[in-house]
Amino acid sequence: MSEVLETENIIEKDDAAESEAVTETGTDTKTGNDAFFGNDTVTEAATVTEAATVTEAATVTESDSDSDTETEAAPEAPKDMVIRVRDLYKVYRTGETVVKALNGVSFDIDRGVFCSVVGASGSGKSTLLNMLAGLEPATKGEIVIAGQHIENMNESQLVTFRREHVGFIFQSYNLMPTMSSVENVALPLAFRGMDKKTRNRKAEEMLELVGLGRYKANLPSQMSGGQQQRVGIARALVLDPEIVFADEPTGNLDSKTSEEVMNLMQKIVEEKHQTLIMVTHDDHLASYADIMIRISDGKIIENIDNRKRDTNWIEYFR
Repeated sequence: MSEVLETENIIEKDDAAESEAVTETGTDTKTGNDAFFGNDTVTEAATVTEAATVTEAATVTESDSDSDTETEAAPEAPKDMVIRVRDLYKVYRTGETVVKALNGVSFDIDRGVFCSVVGASGSGKSTLLNMLAGLEPATKGEIVIAGQHIENMNESQLVTFRREHVGFIFQSYNLMPTMSSVENVALPLAFRGMDKKTRNRKAEEMLELVGLGRYKANLPSQMSGGQQQRVGIARALVLDPEIVFADEPTGNLDSKTSEEVMNLMQKIVEEKHQTLIMVTHDDHLASYADIMIRISDGKIIENIDNRKRDTNWIEYFR
């Protein structure tokens, strides 16, 4: 109780706002496939072979849906707005030290926009991404994604929400090593109860989109890092998500391959009118986005619309 009161005093002092919780460092964040599909589901998926049944996947989805309760609908937002963040805080306690990882962040993102969140290590950019994806709870504030207040959802609701609305591109690819490219891309569709023929067809379409149609039978170990990341991008897109989140997607790639991946992401945003939020520490990579949000010490210090900038300014980073 004393920790909660102390957090309230910290936020009130700077921003005249109230807080409800202080989170111990590192206890809330979830990572990897288990964060999106649930721990039990991914453990089971790791042993899936080509003969895996859709019945199991449908049961997983159904059990999560049955346990969900009605969530609060957000007030009507502008038609093209897909993300709305208001007065967002994340406060951690490490021993006697209290850290504001996010300190009153507010912004909007429209549908079909490529947005980069750029900042140095420790700036709060990864914390922001985790909170937008429902992987980490807010201390205070409002997060509206695709018209729903995700800060009010329980864990079961968040898992279902991510399956239905969100795609994620990981820095380390997070591919199942015993599955082929097409099986990796099709995996999220199994959790929607889709039959094998349909999900493989959709997976093959996504592999064609990212230029890997010839590699659909390859295992991850038989592909380069750039090819594995393209499989990861195809997997993120196969659910036709409202939003794709990318966490340092070129962090494990060389500069030439990074350029290729960034060009691919631009192409996907343009052709599919896809909303894409990317976290990076690199201004050069951030300049590929339509919007650059620069974050430092948990606060937005700059919001740049690259679409309104002179082309020469963009080329400065390239």
